[in-house]
Amino acid sequence: MKPFYVLVTVSLGLLPLGLFAQAFEMGDAKFYLELAEKDASYEHDLKLSEEDEADFWNDQHNFENGLKQTNAYAYLRYIYGKKKSYVRHQKVCDLTCTHSHFYYQKAAFYFLGKALLGDDAMTYRSKKKNTF
Repeated sequence: MKPFYVLVTVSLGLLPLGLFAQAFEMGDAKFYLELAEKDASYEHDLKLSEEDEADFWNDQHNFENGLKQTNAYAYLRYIYGKKKSYVRHQKVCDLTCTHSHFYYQKAAFYFLGKALLGDDAMTYRSKKKNTF
């Protein structure tokens, strides 16, 4: 009987830790959803030179990959938040919206996911201009 009593006592003692971890994850989710919204809002209005924009999108891609490797749950919440924001923006975006090919490439990633685009689809390079 003693081993059973010890097992139940230890299990009940760890229960609050599990609830704490769940609460932390819920707060984490809200943080990453809000961050995604802020980032997407900035991206919708982005106006940079082609080279600077390529650097920006590479940095954004590196941030997302780092998040994916360190905290998969946060990454999924972040990408979900980005997709929601991009869908909302698409509904109000008209001919006055001018987005770069980098923006549309990343938007396709948020809408469709990496599986449909391939691994090399997320490399951002500025187009070199021909000078003759």
